[in-house]
Amino acid sequence: MLLQSLGLLVLTSKALAQCSRSQLQQASDEYLAAVKSGGSALDVGIYTENFASSTFKEGIHSKAIKVSAVHSLLDTTDCATFHEIMAHQNSPPMVIGTQIHYSGAKITKMETIYSSDKIGTFSNPAKTAGYIADEVRNPIPEAKRDTRALIKEIADQYFDKFSNGSIQVPHHTPCVRIEGSMRVQPDCTSGIMSAPGRKMTNRRFVIDEEMGTVSVFLWFNGEGATADGHTFRIEDGKLRYVHAIMVPTGGAKAKGGRGG
Repeated sequence: MLLQSLGLLVLTSKALAQCSRSQLQQASDEYLAAVKSGGSALDVGIYTENFASSTFKEGIHSKAIKVSAVHSLLDTTDCATFHEIMAHQNSPPMVIGTQIHYSGAKITKMETIYSSDKIGTFSNPAKTAGYIADEVRNPIPEAKRDTRALIKEIADQYFDKFSNGSIQVPHHTPCVRIEGSMRVQPDCTSGIMSAPGRKMTNRRFVIDEEMGTVSVFLWFNGEGATADGHTFRIEDGKLRYVHAIMVPTGGAKAKGGRGG
């Protein structure tokens, strides 16, 4: 009986480690409910805001946030979720990006990047929400989905272009890049200022093949410079949409911001 129980425990642990979409969807619903009501109901391990150590119950999640739109990613391989939250009617107005990592039902690490009308590069939550409302981002039919490896590769190519201008990132025409108040199209790679030695470090990925989308958190221009959250939508092996939340940190570093 004990061996059977242990065997069942192992199987259950493996199942939880694999994280089905239904499990992650339930976890997503719980997180978003906490966002809308104030976050005291969630038990969170490591927590950062704009890559600075904080606690979930004391940061921006401590108060109810008025949410106008959400795009979520479910990463069944790494047991993680990402949520891009438009809260432009909140006080203060915000755009929020949150990566959450799970071990079973436990939140082991949550990283949030947020910009407001006063915080962030080119930040203008109302304009960002308006731009994103124009996009069409439906699930991609299984036969047309790009591989996890290709989605990650294209995201890496985009960041590598900042230090090597000769890199050609595959993209659709039009391809739209949104950075706060800026909308760049029809070439979403236009305006990237490449310079040898520019560092895009400590990249953390949450990938949802069904949505053809990857969230990447990283230090833009090297550790301690700018907390950065980019989201890339890939269709047929090419960039279609790019979103960015960028917040200069003034040299702030965090244990949670170093993770893999």
